[in-house]
Amino acid sequence: MELEGSRVLVPACSRKVEAGMVIHTDSERVRLSRKLVLEFLASSVDLSTWPAFPEYSRRYAADPARFGKDAADNTQPVKIDNDLYVRDYAKCVLCYKCVQACGVEAQYTFAIAVAGRGHGAHISTEFEIPLPESACVYCGNCIGVCPTGALMFKSEYEMRASSTWDEARQTKTDTNLSLLWSRLRSHCPCAGRPDCEGDFSARPLRDQRPSVHQRPLRLAICADSSRARVVVQAFEA
Repeated sequence: MELEGSRVLVPACSRKVEAGMVIHTDSERVRLSRKLVLEFLASSVDLSTWPAFPEYSRRYAADPARFGKDAADNTQPVKIDNDLYVRDYAKCVLCYKCVQACGVEAQYTFAIAVAGRGHGAHISTEFEIPLPESACVYCGNCIGVCPTGALMFKSEYEMRASSTWDEARQTKTDTNLSLLWSRLRSHCPCAGRPDCEGDFSARPLRDQRPSVHQRPLRLAICADSSRARVVVQAFEA
């Protein structure tokens, strides 16, 4: 956004409000900046599964093709190292939402973070280890906040690959509960303790930010049918 008196544009998501500020959110300068950002992203990242991109592209008349076919891109192999999640970082725009959800915004697991610098910056587990060997507890929060489909349930990925995915028909999500339970039991910090009360009782989603560092915990699996997502939440007992 454009802040009167500021030399540069300021990010709306982090700039603190101050008395007397005059903000412009749709000025010519702002629109040009957004157009360039969209063009840079689309020329280097696969945005085919980002639902909002076509509308944004039309609104700001973005033309990523003008950078030519030799523009540097983020092409890389898809990471499939477990039976639940697929990580396709060729679609990642480094919005950091997954890192925040895995950390202080929701789960407090810190299984993923930003690694590298500049064009080499990317989302990674600690020391690039496979997801099953990381601190990941398979809560699904990262998938829920990913806007571009870089993080996706394996079932959805396979359906998209076979051209059988129809989001309008996705009203129920089934998962391998025994597999999910074994993953949770192997990663839950209190698993095996006498005071561990892990279960799979269905509960409504609760507006709270649980910490896996607190004891004891109850693990509950909740199906949010409106988004075709299965979310595992850690609740304080």
